[in-house]
Amino acid sequence: MEEKTNSYQFLIVEDNEFNQLVLIETLKDWDDTLQIDIAVNGEIAIKKAQQKLYDLILMDIQMPVMNGYDAANSIKTNLPEPFSKTPIIAITANALKTEEEYCLKNGMEAYIAKPLDSELLFGTITRVLRKNPSITLPASNNNITINAIVDSASIIEMTKGNKERLIKMVSLFLKNTPAELKRVKDLYNDRNYQALYFLMHSLKPKYIYMGMPALSEIAGQIERNAADEKNMEETLQLIDTFIEQSEMAYVELQKLM
Repeated sequence: MEEKTNSYQFLIVEDNEFNQLVLIETLKDWDDTLQIDIAVNGEIAIKKAQQKLYDLILMDIQMPVMNGYDAANSIKTNLPEPFSKTPIIAITANALKTEEEYCLKNGMEAYIAKPLDSELLFGTITRVLRKNPSITLPASNNNITINAIVDSASIIEMTKGNKERLIKMVSLFLKNTPAELKRVKDLYNDRNYQALYFLMHSLKPKYIYMGMPALSEIAGQIERNAADEKNMEETLQLIDTFIEQSEMAYVELQKLM
């Protein structure tokens, strides 16, 4: 067991690299001395949670290998104290009351929906940790432009006017998303609707973070259709629109860098 340091020790359990970056950069505004480890699925999270005593675990729900529900339940019921007492906050793209109740039933102390609201995140962390850190958020940059697809204002606001942070997030989005969009079409053509559902579930909050709520809504509709395996002709049209507008958005995003 590793010894505790004076800094808070957090474990982020999230399989999506972009969502990891968003959460890490957001948490830096709460406490820039924060020590953060990453687990990309529930099984890895359990192993890390029994080797190191964390102050808090931020747990995604939909992940490969083992989901957040099972991981949280295992940590709370199978690990010895004090590891089993580690507080867990669920972070999920499904903003449903039933999901919140299910998270709490599986041992999590709180629930936050994606896309993350930084003030809600900080407040929830503070409440769960029963600490009262002084939170000073950087001022946002109001020198913004609104593009046809990308709302630059929301990206600049999310990155608190930090140009280096903005470049890092946009670069990662532009690096990973083209391959993900190709996979969307491939999964549809292969009729692998379950995998399509999970992929769109992952992409949905990413597009909110990148200032594209309309495309996030299209992703959500594709996600719902894939889950129910219905309206698949409409789904193909939605996918084509989603990909076409995403490629147009790349140009707008590059102008922000």
